Amino acid sequence: MNIIGYRAQAKVLDTNINSITSEMFNTYSTLFSKNADQLSALLIERDFNFVSRAKEMLQVENSLYIFACKIDDVPVYIDSQNQNIVTLSYDSEYGINLPTVLDNNTIKNLFKNPEVYEDIMHIVGLDGILESSIQLKKETLNNLQIDWKNNNE
Repeated sequence: MNIIGYRAQAKVLDTNINSITSEMFNTYSTLFSKNADQLSALLIERDFNFVSRAKEMLQVENSLYIFACKIDDVPVYIDSQNQNIVTLSYDSEYGINLPTVLDNNTIKNLFKNPEVYEDIMHIVGLDGILESSIQLKKETLNNLQIDWKNNNE
């Protein structure tokens, strides 16, 4: 293969990749717009637990930003109030983490990694985060019942 052959193949592949990530972005945008108010409401629910696809508790920063994933050791968050994907940087002057909004092209590039897309959609799609939270509650109840029974026999 030479550079001309590479460019010809890469152009076709890049076009297909960009087409798919654009569709993924459109799906993400539609669901995020539809579910943002409900996600914001969940942030103030006292007993709601944000649970990842890996069944781990997700961190919520400043009561606003839901941890979604890490990209090169940089935490990425969902900002449901403003319908953005953000990173956070600590501002020593204000003493808080301030968001940096990721632009649409950056988000599309993130979506080239299917795991990142699935982690983000688990949250903004709402079904995943709700089902995971219910599953955690069921497991907690089951464990408590077993422990209670074992300790009171």
